[in-house]
Amino acid sequence: MREIVEQLVRWHDDDVPFALATVVRTFSSAPRGPGAAMAVSVTGDVVGSISGGCVESAVVDLAEMVLRAGVLYPQDGLIRPKVGLSLRPRGAS
Repeated sequence: MREIVEQLVRWHDDDVPFALATVVRTFSSAPRGPGAAMAVSVTGDVVGSISGGCVESAVVDLAEMVLRAGVLYPQDGLIRPKVGLSLRPRGAS
């Protein structure tokens, strides 16, 4: 998470909506452990990494869907392993 904080602060300061995905638990072997984070901005920019390959691609797709909807959308169980996304809606502090 630390490696993406500066970008998140810039997006926040510029009022750019973004979705944030964070690894909270892993099973068996995993390329990234708990605390790994990736964010997707409303403009399609991506920072950070939570896994790789098809998992990250699926998370980006879900983040873009959440951002298009423009609402806070906690997600659990849509993607395996479980993925939780949270969105800072436009104008939220």
